[in-house]
Amino acid sequence: MMVKPCVLSKSLIASLLVAACSSLVEAEPIRTSMTKENKFPERGQFEAGVLGDYINYKEDFMVSLSKSYMAAPYVRYGVFENLALSAEVPYVNVKDRTDDREHGLGDINLGLEFRPWQDIFRYPWIVPHLTVGLPTGDEDKNLGRGKTSGTFGIAVGTVVEEVVHFIADARYGVVSGSETSDEDVASIAGAIVWDLSDQFSLIGEVKATNEDNAPYDGTPVYFDGGMSYEATKNLSLMFFAGSAQNTAEDFHGNMKVAYTF
Repeated sequence: MMVKPCVLSKSLIASLLVAACSSLVEAEPIRTSMTKENKFPERGQFEAGVLGDYINYKEDFMVSLSKSYMAAPYVRYGVFENLALSAEVPYVNVKDRTDDREHGLGDINLGLEFRPWQDIFRYPWIVPHLTVGLPTGDEDKNLGRGKTSGTFGIAVGTVVEEVVHFIADARYGVVSGSETSDEDVASIAGAIVWDLSDQFSLIGEVKATNEDNAPYDGTPVYFDGGMSYEATKNLSLMFFAGSAQNTAEDFHGNMKVAYTF
């Protein structure tokens, strides 16, 4: 049976469009700090970098810490185009109200991110993710939790006008060895990323959690504002600053340097 040329042409164009869009890969680092993005290394590609974090705590006699610093080299590997594994090794430095300092290895984090579905145009999308925290930091020195922890989350996102990204990320974390669920932490975070150009983006985020915030009342809420700059095809820089409510944290700043190869 003969196929009409116009029908064949339309079918061919549609097939090529679907194949092209499906094969597009966002080989870029995650730009947000409180949520996951639909960004994966290419298959067999590494992403390596450093995460930096600074927290200043409220001047309150009920808060033992004054400041904390963290620098964490990390690596991320693309197993497949929709599956990435990661490892993060933090070095932590804390200062209390008496100016005593403690420093050393924090809790090592191992992560997995998986994208089971995305539209042919890459949005909307769904990315479940898992993070396991190993008790390598000294709990008595405020360098770690002292217990193995696990956090499972699901991030969903979409894009409007191809430049404004909306992301929601829900997570639930558990701690091993706990007799009750008091140490379990649930959180919900949202992010807006505005691409001003191919290299520069503005980012705003907010996160609410049910973590223990004694002696403060209310739900702990964290706010972040920052930017992402793609300096080269392989090198990206991210900077953030923010504050919190109903928690001991006063304000914080963090940064990320990522290189893909």
